[in-house]
Amino acid sequence: MVVVYALAAMFLGWLAVMLCRTWRLVRAERRVAGAVAVACGGAGSGEGLPQRLVVLVQDQADYVEGLVRRLAALRSRQPAQRVVLVDGGSGDETALILERLARRFNMGFYRMDDGCTVPGDGQATDRYLDLRGVSGPDLLRVF
Repeated sequence: MVVVYALAAMFLGWLAVMLCRTWRLVRAERRVAGAVAVACGGAGSGEGLPQRLVVLVQDQADYVEGLVRRLAALRSRQPAQRVVLVDGGSGDETALILERLARRFNMGFYRMDDGCTVPGDGQATDRYLDLRGVSGPDLLRVF
């Protein structure tokens, strides 16, 4: 009988850990989804799709290629959408990866170095998505 209680206690502990992890993932996805909604015009904004989406990333060399490939797939369904990739001063290989993929998928690319800003077109339909604080695995869930 003691074995049954021990197994039940272990199961309840495991269940509590899984529920906490799931709750954290749901909260993270909501934060990222909110950022994407704002960047892409959001529901009820009254505007169409942005003519230009500026995506800012930093120090995400392991995950940035997956993000850019998803952006390219999204862009293939919306050809009027222009995408600009911006490296926010990464200390790893992120800038090189972004530059290579920007050429491959016909996207813009800029590096932000000490006060440099992204050149704008002056259009009200530009949207900016700052993904510098997003963790690597969450970065792949953005689009």
